[in-house]
Amino acid sequence: MSPGTVARQHAPHIVVPEDPTFPASTRHADGLGWLIGRYRDHRLLDELLGLEPLDWFSSLKDRFDTLLTGMREARGARRVVPDAPRPRPLDAYAGEYEHPGYGTLTIAVEDCTLRPLLGTLDLSLAHRHYETFDLEWHELGDQSHLLPLMFWSDPEATSPRSPCPSSLRSNRCGSTGYPMPRRGTRRFLRRLCGTYAMGSIEVVVALRGDQVLTATAPGAPPFDLQPTGRGLRFEVAVRPAVTAEFELDETGAVARLVVQPLGIFLAKR
Repeated sequence: MSPGTVARQHAPHIVVPEDPTFPASTRHADGLGWLIGRYRDHRLLDELLGLEPLDWFSSLKDRFDTLLTGMREARGARRVVPDAPRPRPLDAYAGEYEHPGYGTLTIAVEDCTLRPLLGTLDLSLAHRHYETFDLEWHELGDQSHLLPLMFWSDPEATSPRSPCPSSLRSNRCGSTGYPMPRRGTRRFLRRLCGTYAMGSIEVVVALRGDQVLTATAPGAPPFDLQPTGRGLRFEVAVRPAVTAEFELDETGAVARLVVQPLGIFLAKR
């Protein structure tokens, strides 16, 4: 490999937001197969530089534990309509559901329950209320991952058809395709902006233009928050299974931001 090729691989090609969470190790761009950044003000490793090792485990363990706790709290804060029955028999939900990116999700009826099959993933499906189910992934250690799965039918269909899980829909509205809340003025949206913390993890909500809220998590670019038309609940753009809902206190100030299924973030004053 020529020196010129190596230099092009190590040169920045895509600029990314720099995450200051761990100042000793940062990244500001992607090269050709390389992450470009600085490590303790150098581009080499501790062993080559003769430096004392850093206690990375303590810092990362705190954030990991915070995230697991937040996911458990978010699960407890889910909205559930007690005793709300599903409107269809189990057989109506069985079938194959295709997605151009995720492949084919097969849902079968076994022992009076629905069993989802997607590749080799260890999944289960439990009814929450109406046509909303909880799709659970059981391969993340002690903490499973819960995703909402909702079935819908074509209202203009001329013949019976199986419902389709909405989490597999590929065509989603853009940020201008959703109605803003009635209070969706620039002044009101600015009241939602600020920093929200869950332990050591912080999310910054900002306003772009007059009507587009964005949320930025550590090490990630800003994501648009798309109004759902249901109060102050938003969907996170390009993250269809993630929602963010602002909750107000008795004075009308934002008290916390509930991000499903990731955690509950308190507003920093």
